[in-house]
Amino acid sequence: MWTESLRFTAIVAMVPLLLACSSAPPGPAPAQKTEPAPAAKAPEPAKPAAQAPAPAQPPTAPPQAQAPAPQAAPAGLKRGGTLTIGTLSSPRQLDPHRTASADDYLHTFWMFNALTRILPDGKVVPDLAESWKSSDDLTKWTFTLRKGVLFHDGRELNAEDVVASLKRVQDPATGSIGRAQLAVIQGITAPDANTVELMLNTPYSELPKAVGAIQAKIAPKDSFGSLSEKPVGTGPFKFAELVVGDKIRVVRNDKYFVKDQPYLDEIVYRVFPEALVAATALRRGEIDIWYRVPPDQIKDLQRAGGEVVVEGAPTGSFDAVIVHNERKPFNDPKFRLALNYATDKQKVVDAAVFGFGTPVDAPIPPNSPVFRKDLPLRKQDVAKAK
Repeated sequence: MWTESLRFTAIVAMVPLLLACSSAPPGPAPAQKTEPAPAAKAPEPAKPAAQAPAPAQPPTAPPQAQAPAPQAAPAGLKRGGTLTIGTLSSPRQLDPHRTASADDYLHTFWMFNALTRILPDGKVVPDLAESWKSSDDLTKWTFTLRKGVLFHDGRELNAEDVVASLKRVQDPATGSIGRAQLAVIQGITAPDANTVELMLNTPYSELPKAVGAIQAKIAPKDSFGSLSEKPVGTGPFKFAELVVGDKIRVVRNDKYFVKDQPYLDEIVYRVFPEALVAATALRRGEIDIWYRVPPDQIKDLQRAGGEVVVEGAPTGSFDAVIVHNERKPFNDPKFRLALNYATDKQKVVDAAVFGFGTPVDAPIPPNSPVFRKDLPLRKQDVAKAK
């Protein structure tokens, strides 16, 4: 539990940056070698609730969702090409149910889908499920699957794959960090090939978010034993090659269920042994994007002029000074408050992450939908600290 003491001592919300090569001066968005954009937006980690919720009053009518109408591709959009992304570490896991780091998410995101998808603004939209509805008391949820969705191995998705995937995430033996988000589900059944029913142990209006979580991806029920070595999903890109410590390559899924997507032919993730090597590759145009740039490299790259564009992206990550509030003098709330007022949080951000972060009083980033903007940050006040 995040106690009052932790709210007093949480210091920094990290903001990793993206960098991309461009032949034009820096602009509002990173340029790439190829003009097409990836088929889907990057995932938003930690949006679903981490624990089973408290009972809630049911609404007057059960919420329902329907798949949005297909949208035409932007005029003049070019297709094809390779997007090369540089990273400093290899993923530890390509099994989506066991992913636990940002590097894992980056690589599995393009290959798998969940029942729902969470947009950057927190809105939940259909993904493998084309629609869903709940009972009046929010304890039974029914998801209707899209028809004709194919796995990368050519087999058609059915409700049994969804049941098996979600149960695997719930299984303690899997070791999935997404298990807590599905703890509210006590029963998962498939009445027919295109329908999945979820029975809950308490009313939960946020269930559509929970089943769109990063670990709640759907894989073929007979593929679980080999997912980490040969991932098979339904996503816009399919696994092509893994060279440990060097690169991962995914290629266009020509049978992706979203019409005319993806736009790229392939995405290559190159793993670099150190930051200076990655920075050199970026300047030379060997990579299009450098993902999760170390803060100490950013200012040098910003000074590179028109060849490099720097883009920030708020995340849910944070660093904190956490005290042991059962030991003196930290067991005194007044002392903890004094410590908070005595700390210049912006100086901590400047020293720890070279200014690329946001000081906060709680482990909730400013881009979170539950962030309280009406609660001002406690700024340094030595007089109050005394």
